[in-house]
Amino acid sequence: MVIDYVNFSKRIKEKQYEPIVLLEGEEPFYVDKLTKMIQETFFATEAEKDFDYQLFYGNEVTINQIIDISKQFPMMGAKRLVVVRGAQVLEKKIADLLSYVKNPQKQTVLVLAFTEGKKMDGKLAVYKEIVKNGLVFRSDKIYDNKLAPHVMNLAKEKKLTISSREIDLLIAQIGNNLSRINKELDKLENVVPNGQPIDSKIIETYIGINREYNMFELARAILARDTAKAFAITDYFIENPGKYTPVVPFVNIFNVFYKLLQYYYLPERLSAGGQEQNEILKKLGVFWTDYSIYKAAINYYPLPKIVTILHHIRHYSMLSKGANGWQGNEIDLVRELTWKILTI
Repeated sequence: MVIDYVNFSKRIKEKQYEPIVLLEGEEPFYVDKLTKMIQETFFATEAEKDFDYQLFYGNEVTINQIIDISKQFPMMGAKRLVVVRGAQVLEKKIADLLSYVKNPQKQTVLVLAFTEGKKMDGKLAVYKEIVKNGLVFRSDKIYDNKLAPHVMNLAKEKKLTISSREIDLLIAQIGNNLSRINKELDKLENVVPNGQPIDSKIIETYIGINREYNMFELARAILARDTAKAFAITDYFIENPGKYTPVVPFVNIFNVFYKLLQYYYLPERLSAGGQEQNEILKKLGVFWTDYSIYKAAINYYPLPKIVTILHHIRHYSMLSKGANGWQGNEIDLVRELTWKILTI
């Protein structure tokens, strides 16, 4: 059975397992998270864990050893747990697991964790058999424009009260790295009292992200055509290079103009009233304080300009990755792109 993260988490909490569990996919964060959840909650007592738990790493074990261990009966509790982390290392031999997967030991739960963003070949007979007799979680790649809802869910799991604006601020500085974002949320969980809303001042204090001078605020300033603020931010980056650390340098600028493009192409906005337009922007993932900025930006940036800007952003993004042999200071690219957009 192929299962999603929410339902898999529920099964783990209710201790409902199949004999074979496969965790895989391009987004390693959820594979690691689910593996850890299984390891921490599977056993009722430490005594059971001492006798009935085996952890292997793919580069230190063979398929035959995994099968032999998995066939053993539990000594203390009702079930044994066998976890193989880095199981992708065994993929060339993984077909040898087929006979066991067809007839697994019912009192053992064998967890195969494909780490480092790897996944099993879906065409293999062993994969199809795991789907039939076990549980499969595939963690798909999370694209930048889909990251915010995942971060919001992580915050909710930790019972943190945080707005989408502050989440955008985290993403602007940290980039598409759920593991790092999760660590920063853990930090906030430990220092912020339950129920206290997390605002940009708290983020600046405990995480060190400047609430006024960051890529998120630069993107907003460019969209609002606030030239003074935009260049003040780029000047801040130039004067304080250690404060400029975005993993994906131009993603925030791209996102605001991509949302503007989506907004432009929605015909219902033309006949919608103010509140209805706000609902449209909300569905596009725009924070409520930015509604007026997007409405005004339509006048600053008609469709041909939006298309040209998106082209410029992609061009500078490629340069920052070394295209055309470019080598230099990334901050200079940020400033040059800012100038191009504001003078278009």
